[in-house]
Amino acid sequence: MGTGLHDVLSKGRGEALQLLSPTAPGAETSPGIDTGTISPARGLAVPEVSGHDVGTAEALKQLSHLCRALEERVARLEATKSDRTELEELRLPFLEGGQESIASVLTDLQDRMSALQGMASDLQGEKEKIKQLQDAFGKLGVMGADGKVDDSLQLGSVLREMKRELKELREKQDAGRATLEQLLADTANRLQEQLDELRSTLGGPELAVQPPGNAEQEEAPCPACSTDVGAQLGRLLQRYEQLQELVESVSARQAAGRAGRQRAARGQQDEELLKHIQAAIAQVQGDCEKLSCITGNLMDDHQQRQRDIEALFQSLERLEKEKVDKEELVLEIDVKADRAALAGKVSCAQFDAAMEQLNGMIGEMLSKVTGQEQDWHQVQQKLIEELDSKLDRLELAPLRQQLEERWRSVLKQLKESAPRVEADDAAGIR
Repeated sequence: MGTGLHDVLSKGRGEALQLLSPTAPGAETSPGIDTGTISPARGLAVPEVSGHDVGTAEALKQLSHLCRALEERVARLEATKSDRTELEELRLPFLEGGQESIASVLTDLQDRMSALQGMASDLQGEKEKIKQLQDAFGKLGVMGADGKVDDSLQLGSVLREMKRELKELREKQDAGRATLEQLLADTANRLQEQLDELRSTLGGPELAVQPPGNAEQEEAPCPACSTDVGAQLGRLLQRYEQLQELVESVSARQAAGRAGRQRAARGQQDEELLKHIQAAIAQVQGDCEKLSCITGNLMDDHQQRQRDIEALFQSLERLEKEKVDKEELVLEIDVKADRAALAGKVSCAQFDAAMEQLNGMIGEMLSKVTGQEQDWHQVQQKLIEELDSKLDRLELAPLRQQLEERWRSVLKQLKESAPRVEADDAAGIR
């Protein structure tokens, strides 16, 4: 894992240096930036980043700010470019003015053409910068495609919005460039037309190139006027050539100065952009270090879990070897005595003690029984005697009959021997 991260870091560093080096295709060397100081030590390495990191989002925000600044510059260029009405206004003084007016108009036209060319070069340079930024962030997005998936929808929408803005800006730049090219072509055509009109006004191109002798032959009626006009025309053409050379030299100096100022401004902008990119890349490097730490921790956790899983498999194998079959365990448990049934039973020692005590009690009772056997025989003899003195059940019936007969005879005698009582008359009267 560590070796793969170092390989991707070194690869990203080489691509970033190739993009920022002055020898790369489409790159421009600004005078305000020392290309020798751009080295991996300054933090320009492009490590493996995730397209869903905070650093990438910040870099995209900075790119959107740059795009807005470029749009403002394009709007300013559109506002400051020459219009057709201005060209029509230039045509009148060019036709009506004299030598000084012609020189001033030509100077103004050269200045405007150089300004338009500078604007076109500025637009081209900004377009190349935007293309380089698109390539760099495209590579960052490709390298970060294997990162986290947690904020992918949000960053994808941001990227689509940035691509849309860049596409609109590119279309505006192309339209501005086409407009500038058309304006330059129209300006050149109008300048050529105005020069042709000037030549036709002064006597035609044949008169401008003919020597004074031919002018005298054609203007025979007025040789002095022809000579003066030819001389003036020759001086005017010489003056025009001198003014043209002067305008070209001044335009070249102005273009050189403007190019120097533009290079300085572009160098300052490149330095600011480089600082922004360095800050974004430093932040991305910090995020990559955090991701590396998190990855290391995850690898340690994975290894620990792998060891735990291996220990569990070993324990499972040991249990497979040492475990008892369920049926055998049920049979063994059935053979064993129940704890509740075992609680109701007694031990052998208690049983022997109880038996000894019971034997002692039985022996004592036997001794008591043998001791009372004599008394038992005496009582038995007495009972036998008493039973012998009693009447038997068979003897009771005759005895009862005899007693009843005796009782009836006694009653009869009592009735017969009882005295009779006579009634009292006095008592009756009363």
